[in-house]
Amino acid sequence: MASETPSVTNVGGLIPNVWFDIIGRVVPGTYLLAGLFDVLPSPPSAQVLNSCLSEFPVVGPAVGFLLVIVLAYFAGFLLGHVSYPVVGRLLGRWSRVKLGDIHPVVREMLSQSYGANWNAGAEHGAVLRARDFCSFFIWNKNPNLAIIFSRWDAEALASQSIVLISLVLAVMYWWTAAWYYAVPTFLVIAVIAWVGFRHHSRRAILSRFDMFLVLTRIKDPS
Repeated sequence: MASETPSVTNVGGLIPNVWFDIIGRVVPGTYLLAGLFDVLPSPPSAQVLNSCLSEFPVVGPAVGFLLVIVLAYFAGFLLGHVSYPVVGRLLGRWSRVKLGDIHPVVREMLSQSYGANWNAGAEHGAVLRARDFCSFFIWNKNPNLAIIFSRWDAEALASQSIVLISLVLAVMYWWTAAWYYAVPTFLVIAVIAWVGFRHHSRRAILSRFDMFLVLTRIKDPS
């Protein structure tokens, strides 16, 4: 009897990618563009583009919306690379998963697959190797479970980018004396996003180990 759980392949595997792009890139990119709207002067090219789109009241708004999405995605894509060394590595060291957080059964299976020295070297590097191993195993066994942690990955990336954006916008608004009340607002958002980053980044990694443990203890019906 076929499984009643819908397979990821039924939607072409697009769900994880869509989640990652919208949550992890478009959302922080839109936040950045909205924050820069009031602190930076509008370039002449934007005024010309707005004038051209206003000539087409039917399709103009749709084209403008698509342009904003494309710009937000591009900004979010760049933010993911810039925010990683600042937030993910520098500030993220206080929220990293430790080897002791990995279930002993998972560590034993990793030893059987990678060898007894799989955790040699830096502790964080060993955790990342274990994460990648469990990720590939889960995708192969049950892609539907992989969708769950892929969303948490996207939320961690979005939170990571929003921390950096909020700090940059707070400095820019303070420097330009634009809306002093916006500075503490951005700082509060940065703190909230930092808490979210710590939660989602740890949850995304630890959930892989839990899913790996569950799948390895389920007997294959075939």
